Amino acid sequence: MSVETKLSFKPLTEKLDEKTNLSVKGVCGSAWSYLYAHCAANFNKNIVIICNNNEDALYVLNDLQAIQDKKPLYLPFSYVNAYDFDKPQTASQQQRIETLEKIIGGGKKNIIVTYTEALFEKIPGKAALSENTFKLAVKEKLSIEFLEEFLFSYHFNRVDFVAEPGQFAIRGGIIDVFSFSANMPYRIELFGDEIESIRSFDALSQLSTARYEKIHITPNITNEGMSENKICFLDTLPDEGTLIFCKDNNYLFQKTEQLFDKAVTAFDALQETTQQAPKKLFCTADELKTALLKKQLVETHVSPLFAQGEVEFNQQPQPSFNKNFELLFKHLLENKQKGYSNYLFTDTEKQAERLRQILSDVSQSNKVVENLFETIHLSIHEGFIDHTNKVACYTDHQIFERYHKYKTPQSFQKTGEALTLKELQSLNPGDYVVHIDHGIGRFAGLEKIKVGDKTQEAVKLVYKDNDAVYVSITSLHRIAKYTGKEGQVPRMDKLGSTHWQTLKQKTKTRVKQVAFDLIKLYAKRKASKGHAFAPDNYLQHELEASFIYEDTPDQEKTTADVKRDMEKPYPMDRLVCGDVGFGKTEIAIRAAFKAACDGKQTAILVPTTILALQHYKTFAERFKD
Repeated sequence: MSVETKLSFKPLTEKLDEKTNLSVKGVCGSAWSYLYAHCAANFNKNIVIICNNNEDALYVLNDLQAIQDKKPLYLPFSYVNAYDFDKPQTASQQQRIETLEKIIGGGKKNIIVTYTEALFEKIPGKAALSENTFKLAVKEKLSIEFLEEFLFSYHFNRVDFVAEPGQFAIRGGIIDVFSFSANMPYRIELFGDEIESIRSFDALSQLSTARYEKIHITPNITNEGMSENKICFLDTLPDEGTLIFCKDNNYLFQKTEQLFDKAVTAFDALQETTQQAPKKLFCTADELKTALLKKQLVETHVSPLFAQGEVEFNQQPQPSFNKNFELLFKHLLENKQKGYSNYLFTDTEKQAERLRQILSDVSQSNKVVENLFETIHLSIHEGFIDHTNKVACYTDHQIFERYHKYKTPQSFQKTGEALTLKELQSLNPGDYVVHIDHGIGRFAGLEKIKVGDKTQEAVKLVYKDNDAVYVSITSLHRIAKYTGKEGQVPRMDKLGSTHWQTLKQKTKTRVKQVAFDLIKLYAKRKASKGHAFAPDNYLQHELEASFIYEDTPDQEKTTADVKRDMEKPYPMDRLVCGDVGFGKTEIAIRAAFKAACDGKQTAILVPTTILALQHYKTFAERFKD
């Protein structure tokens, strides 16, 4: 049976049916997230979870994403601080608007995870949001001038190429616009004054990702142009169809008062002409309290303010084992004898294998360990023991005392391998570039050219004898910035000549020769005899499990590759590349330890004395146990 089916929250659901405000006590760790998911599954209501801060909210969000199919929504705060109105966070604004559009326009019941600062910030009402959203559909008529006027009125910036929310570009009959409620920009193609197609596309590669029949272009709802008639977020949700879980009402109201005072001070410093300015953008503690009391409320802290009833559960947090696996084994065994079900939550199958191996070595019996617990490949934040339902849930990061990092919702990403738009905008006329088909030329800027009956923007490249090539912005992946020896001027190619093709062919031949030499070298290496290290033992598993950070996928793969090489009967030759702080030293530590477990010594060679001392301290810290 799964954890969800074994946990029972019936005492709470029975009380909630009475539609009274409740206080809930005795719930621990990530059992709260199971409780939220249970309420969402059993009540056709919006579930709002108000955490104290952003970090707590993201841990709850990650838990809910892991344990249930229904996707929770996340409502963040738009600013770094309530008093830094000139420091909005684009990713947070985008996430906030995307969430609001789903809540207000979707008509579905949602689980919404938020926190104090996010509730403090007001939002436009449903009517205001609808009025200020531009709707487009294929086959509809569209005036470019009208759309441009709309975008300018909502502070969208006209640019050559869109790269982030709040930007748009117009090139003849093609309009690119990056809505604040989308993860990628849209490309709208017109045939005359009719919309022929709507696609989303990657802002850097310019390649299409999906087609749409209808879209909404949503402006930044945090800007001043939409500050009129803003309301508290909770007022947008139906009173009868909303259930609110509040972590700490006292904290919520006190923090809101502090934030509002800081906002007033900030507006005074900006010499605002009216004291009403902060009230247009932010909630007072009284407004928030009024909005809160219209809904059914569950308070989850020790001193409730509005509860009319109480529900108490018999749970305790996951014990601290301090990496003492004998203590862990004894604890699990005692649970089993009392009829408890033990669940171990691990991120990966590899981590579950580590735990099984360590506990098997402790117990000296694989059969006992097999029946002792069940592993669940989910990442939850905190373990707990439910004594009523006899369920014990443990997380691997708490057992091994590792940091547990929350994951933030994905927003638009700025990635790319070829010539990116950012690089294109940083190029100056005269800079050398390389086209995969034509060779080395000079960048001569952007120009508008006629292609059939449409005007398009293209990159102009100038070659020898002033011959020119125009490259469409949809073919930027065929261009790269020239990189060569510093101070050395490259030879420009002539269009139509065979020089570039000959050079490419010669380079391919040389690369083949280098590859052939490498194959010979590796054949000799494979033929030579080396030491085949033994497979991982108990100590190796324990060392790797004691790493206080979660392994990245690249770290896991590289560690496995290195150990596989070491276990082969010929010398290893492997290069591990990665930026500073990406975990290369930890891989070296694990390889060195594997050698030590097999009775071999390891030499660590580094470029400087300081680095040698740093490595000495790191190795000593990791091996101290």
